[in-house]
Amino acid sequence: MTAYYYMFLAGNLFGSGIGGHALRLTDLITQKIPFTEQKTRYVVAIGAMLIYGLGTVLALFQNPGALLIAMGGPILGVSTVLISGKKVDPFQVVLGLPQLVSFILAVALLLP
Repeated sequence: MTAYYYMFLAGNLFGSGIGGHALRLTDLITQKIPFTEQKTRYVVAIGAMLIYGLGTVLALFQNPGALLIAMGGPILGVSTVLISGKKVDPFQVVLGLPQLVSFILAVALLLP
């Protein structure tokens, strides 16, 4: 049964982590926002895709490191938004909901 949860986690990390941040990157590019103007958003999107990609691979191999990424990603994302002091846009809320599911599943898998 644990394998099923890891596969669900892998799919969720792939969809919300990689897919969501790729969509954010596409959104920035299609709005023709220059890299120099919104450098932080570009870097966060690319970095998140790499981290969640690693989490997806680890989850496929049922490695506990995936659980740390599933829990650390949303915490890092929320803290970054709060520290920056910028207004939260709807995209961040929509992207955060499936990541919250990954967070809860990771906590459940860590419990005995």
